[in-house]
Parts: sequence; structure tokens; C-alpha cells
Amino acid sequence: MKTFTISFVIFFTVCLGLGQNGGILPTDYFKYSSPQAEDGYLLIKSTYQDWEKGNWVTRQRTLYNHDSNGNCTEQLGQLLKDGIWEDYFIFTYSYDDDGYRTVELVQGWGYYMIFYNYEGKVVKEVQYGWDNNQWQISSEVNHSYFEDINVREEMSKLWIEENWINDYKRTYSYDEYGNDIEWLYKNWVDSNWENQLIATFSYDVNDNNIEELWLLWSEDQWVNYQKWLYSYNTDGEKIDGILQLGEGDGWLNFRKEIYSYDENGNNIELLIQSWDENNWVTKNRYLYIWESVTSLNEQKMILSDFKLCQNYPNPFNPSTTIEFDLPIASDVMIDVYNTAGQKVQTLMNKRMTAGNYEIEFNAANLSSGVYFYRIQAGEFQDMKKMILIK
Repeated sequence: MKTFTISFVIFFTVCLGLGQNGGILPTDYFKYSSPQAEDGYLLIKSTYQDWEKGNWVTRQRTLYNHDSNGNCTEQLGQLLKDGIWEDYFIFTYSYDDDGYRTVELVQGWGYYMIFYNYEGKVVKEVQYGWDNNQWQISSEVNHSYFEDINVREEMSKLWIEENWINDYKRTYSYDEYGNDIEWLYKNWVDSNWENQLIATFSYDVNDNNIEELWLLWSEDQWVNYQKWLYSYNTDGEKIDGILQLGEGDGWLNFRKEIYSYDENGNNIELLIQSWDENNWVTKNRYLYIWESVTSLNEQKMILSDFKLCQNYPNPFNPSTTIEFDLPIASDVMIDVYNTAGQKVQTLMNKRMTAGNYEIEFNAANLSSGVYFYRIQAGEFQDMKKMILIK
């Protein structure tokens, strides 16, 4: 089984801007990617939560689907609004017979396609914008590989008034082991390539990346911009990363990431903290759910009945999760009722494809007591009791 990393690098970079139209983007945003799977495990779901007033509050989640070969075929991003998950973006992936990714389609903030060669390497990224009631090309990034000198290059161009205009260029250098050595970013300004950012990478004796040093081109010289410091456990798993921002010749703490793993070596939590003068303060986190390839295939095979599960946690305050199974595509409605039989909230009312689903119910606006949730999917109906304690 091949390991994989699903990366947000290209999409966020293009949408948020690194070229002449965007300015400088903090590197911790465009370097983020989903955690890498151990052999035999696939990432099923990631959840983003904020730490507010002593409680974790769920904001976003991403659901991952895979084909029978373990290739990720879809990423569906959703935002939680009033207890209902609303689609935010979707990534879809296509593969050739050898398992190499050939096309990546991104829909959300825009319409975006990424093309791969026969070795699974990115060769072109194309972004489209909605204009005059149709999708029109707005930019493209071409990738070149110079493997004899261990260099990869990206060149971005913007489509403006029926002409291609240079935007930015990035050059990546790496060693014979594939480790990054240097990243150099340049912008196209007044018909010339001008320096923007440069990053250099340091490694320990085990080839673990322990430092990323980022410098900013300012007034004809490189100045400190930001620095990542990483540490690892004896198994080679990254346990934390500290982001520091340049302040003259020194560095100031800014952000800390703490990684937790399960017994199989899969990253199950990314805890994010910020520096508050003298202490690290918890801000948010990502939670990751993994499935073994075997159990995932078994689950797909045995999903033959409609099912409404008991909510968890129960009792709850103020949020709880409701899970249900659909063996076939169905029109699904889920409502919540009080003990008087009055409907207090509709959690879902739309057509769903076959699969296992979770929906979060937030009862922050309801009083303590017993409530009932009811599902209707085609001819299937079921109801269960839940208890809200405040």
C-alpha cells in the first residue's frame, strides 16, 4: 500500500495570492497538508475546532473517500452552521492504471484543475474564474523538473486582457535523498524577476527536518522573516513545531504545533497554540480519524441496511453527534422534537448518496430536557431519545 499526502499547498497559494496581485502570505498557511498515512491506513475525516471559554467548538470538517486501491478520490470540506454541515469545497482526483494521479479538480472558491504526468508529478495547474456567466481561465502554473541537478521550478502566469502576464516563479532545490535544501520565490515586477522569499532547510542525522529558515527580500538585502523549529520522538515522529517571527536580529515566539499519535503511528491530533507574552495559549486543533484498509473495505461491503445510531455523547451539552447509514441514495430528513411533540429544529433535508454520515446537533438555544430526533429516508423511519443537560 502506498502512503500518501493530500496537500492544500497549491490551492491556498493561488487563491490567497503570492504574486504581484497578492503580496506575501505567511508560510505556515501555504505549507499545511493533511497528515501522512502509515501503511494500511487511510485518512477518513479531519475536524477543525476552536477552544472557546473552556470548551472545544467544532467549526469545519473534511471527509475523504477512497477507491478500492486506497487512492483518495474525493475531499469534501464542510462548515458547521447552526448545527448543519454545509458544503464548502470539494476536491476530486483521477488516477491512471498504475495508480498515479492524473487530474485534480477543485471547486469552492473557484474552479481549479491540476494535471499530473505519468510519474504522478504535477505538470500544470489551471485556475478559472466566473465571468460573464461562464468559467474563464484566469491563471496557470507550469512545473519543470531538472532531475540531473535536483531542481524543480514553478512558473505562474495571469491571463489579463487576452494576454499572458508573468506573475511569480519558484525554484526548489533538494539533495540526492529528496530532502528540500532551498526554496527561492521571485515576483515579476516591471519586466524583471525580483527576489521575494528564500527558505533553507536543516536536518538531523536521521534526516528529520529540524529547522526551516525563511528570509524576506527588503531594501536589497535578505532579512529575518520567520523560522520553524521541529522536534521528534525516538520513532522519528514529529512531536512539535515552533514558529518564530523575525524581529531585527532576533526571533519572537508566535505559534506552536503539538502532534499526537495512535498506537499505529497515525497522527490523530494537531494542537495549535499561540504565544501570549510569557505563555503558550491553546487556540484550536485538528482531529484526524483513520481506518485500516481492511476494515474500510469490510464496512463498504456490509453497508446493506438503513440505520439510525444513538447520539454521542448522551447526555450532552450543548452539542452531540448523530450518525446514520444509507445503503442507497435517498431523500433524507432529520428533525428534532421536544416531549410535547413540537418540532424544534430541522437538521437535514436533502438528497444524499449511499454511505455512512454524521451530523452535529447544537442545542445552545434550547433548555435542558429530553428531546427526540427522527430520520426519514425514503420509506425508512426511526426515532431515538437524547438528553440535554445544562
